[in-house]
Amino acid sequence: MDNCPNIKQLLLDFPLLLSSIQITDDCKLHGIGSLESLKKNDILFCPSIEQINQAVKKNAKLVIIPSSISKNLEIKDYKNLNILKSPSLQESMAKIGQKYFSINNTNFSYNKNINIHPTAIVDSSAKIHSSVKVGAYSVIEAGVQIDEKVFIGSHSVISKNSHIKTLTEIGSHNFIGNFVKIGKANKIGQQVCIEHTCEIYNNNNIHSKVFIGRGSVINNDCEIESHTTIGSDGFGYGSSADGKHYKKVHFGNVIIKDNVQIGSSVSIDRGTFGNSVVGEGTKIDNLCHIAHNVKIGRHCLITAGFACAGSTTIGNSCVFGGQVAVGGHINICDNVQIVARSVITNNVLKPGTYGGFPLQEVKKFRRTQVSLSKVPDLITKINKLTSKN
Repeated sequence: MDNCPNIKQLLLDFPLLLSSIQITDDCKLHGIGSLESLKKNDILFCPSIEQINQAVKKNAKLVIIPSSISKNLEIKDYKNLNILKSPSLQESMAKIGQKYFSINNTNFSYNKNINIHPTAIVDSSAKIHSSVKVGAYSVIEAGVQIDEKVFIGSHSVISKNSHIKTLTEIGSHNFIGNFVKIGKANKIGQQVCIEHTCEIYNNNNIHSKVFIGRGSVINNDCEIESHTTIGSDGFGYGSSADGKHYKKVHFGNVIIKDNVQIGSSVSIDRGTFGNSVVGEGTKIDNLCHIAHNVKIGRHCLITAGFACAGSTTIGNSCVFGGQVAVGGHINICDNVQIVARSVITNNVLKPGTYGGFPLQEVKKFRRTQVSLSKVPDLITKINKLTSKN
């Protein structure tokens, strides 16, 4: 990797996260590894002294350890080991990985000698910078503007009056609708559909086979994994007296704020009249469903299998375990943690950790779980007592 840092560069780039205990060799670093798969010049994150000792046996070049255990370290035992400390190993691992060792999943390739492929169809009214690359059989419709250093793969359609800004890369077999605005330095994979009037801001990574419905807004620095749907119609029907169901038109949109990450096979429905919103910094795992009109706050963590019915509002910094179900028209305050497989049917108005169905504060939930395991024995005892009578 051309971007590989040396140890002192790490310290310069992350002065609040990293500090030096010992540097014996300011070597180039090639990646982040584990004890099981350590390669030459990998960074190793060691949460315990036992793991540091194992790292020495593996000839590790650099270990990063928690600040909390650095006082217990006998430096004389690690003469040839580079050691840095951090107040947060997890945050350090994430930020170092993002800055230096992120993996490009797109891998676009093109003929450097051809800008617009001879089989591409480009409307005469389109404004295309001379540096733009357009692949075979792609279609650029009337009124489109494409700024410098944009790449468009083969068999893609850029519809009327759309605008694609500089350094954006768009793969093959994509559809970009009318009046779509795509900002700078976005990466859009293969077979992506972005419907009319969407806005995609800057530095987003949209993986292959993502659907983004009309009018949706994706802000900056977001990542959306494959097979996810943003802005489908919600599950809303009007029912007649004879039991037939008629689909309601959804006029709202979906707004995804900055630095949101959305996993694979996630569905986020558009609002009925207003917008469904995912707040800044929120992370959504695979296989989640978020219904129409839902508003999720900032910096939430939502794990796999989460399902939320419509018109619910979730506060900031909430955490949901796997397969949590949330009913509709519910309010959940800030700083709430929900245990896996819990069901929320009423408002949660007090910060804390909760679990179960019906939902209880976690201490009471655990006592309930323990008590339930004793119910069969209790029934047996009651039956014995009643049979004697």
